[in-house]
Amino acid sequence: MGEVRLARPAAAALRALPPPLDEAALDALTLLESDPEAGSALRGRLRGVRSLRIGAFRLLYTVARDTAAVRVLAVRHRSLAYGSDPR
Repeated sequence: MGEVRLARPAAAALRALPPPLDEAALDALTLLESDPEAGSALRGRLRGVRSLRIGAFRLLYTVARDTAAVRVLAVRHRSLAYGSDPR
């Protein structure tokens, strides 16, 4: 099991999610604790970042290979999620 850490922008975005999505986001974070590879690996300039779907939003994160620690970088609407590198 890995530890999940939130970057400040990700924590702020999670707090701003509307009620039906905030519970889904908590479920997603719990899933990442037990299965850090649950999301999809991104390619191209976002190589090394993974994406997990939360309704119309995407949780962008990285996984430290040595410790399986998850660092959530951003939570963005799918239309904006891949436009810039969150690292």
